[in-house]
Amino acid sequence: MDINLLFWNSSIDDMKRGYVHDKEKEAYVCLVCGEMFEEGLIYQIGEKFVTPEKRIQLHIQVDHEGMFNYLMSLDKKYTGLTESQTQVLECFFKGMSDRETARSLTLTESTVRNYRFKLREREKQAKVFLSIMELLASRSVHGAPEEPLTVHRGSSVLDEKFGITEKERKEVLTKYFDGSGMLINFPGKEKRKVIILTEIATRFKQGTEYSEKDVNGILEKIYHDYVMIRRYLVDYGFMDRSADGSRYWMREQ
Repeated sequence: MDINLLFWNSSIDDMKRGYVHDKEKEAYVCLVCGEMFEEGLIYQIGEKFVTPEKRIQLHIQVDHEGMFNYLMSLDKKYTGLTESQTQVLECFFKGMSDRETARSLTLTESTVRNYRFKLREREKQAKVFLSIMELLASRSVHGAPEEPLTVHRGSSVLDEKFGITEKERKEVLTKYFDGSGMLINFPGKEKRKVIILTEIATRFKQGTEYSEKDVNGILEKIYHDYVMIRRYLVDYGFMDRSADGSRYWMREQ
């Protein structure tokens, strides 16, 4: 399953939820990491037992800190948001008033109101554009077959918006790696994931092609769930692979 393609081909409602229902696999699939929760099973969370759909909802909130935070962490070329707009939206999402937002960001209330107005205008533009693209997709231009558009979400994870300091990087690496270089456990927070994946990526050479077996051989020396790490390296844009999954190589950062 190409989780990157699944993410971009999902509906707006599915993207807001963060998961889709795969009828063929009879499972709920996370759009962020590809983890699946099968129908017909009951999952235990602490002392509670929950359905697969409830379990994936908890997974989205706990492991990915909710879809709002995940979507806001995507590259500017996908969100179209400036750093200032991102900060304002984060305040709005927390339920802060214009006055509270202005105070938090050291802005005037009139500036915050202006942000609200401009964001609403962009929302209108986005609705019109989506409608245009859906109408376009419903037609076949001169009978040409449609090809899915694949975009790498992860090309932005090293963006400076994560604000990773050298001190923070060292603290995370010390916490999650043991003395032998093995990963103790994989973090749920996005920033920590980026730090861990950046370190793991150094085990591979730029310009070298690896078979899936080669990749697995390197990763299993780092973490027991090497399949998950391999998937994250691809999803977060550190690594590319051939269409049949037989060849892997590092992307230029």
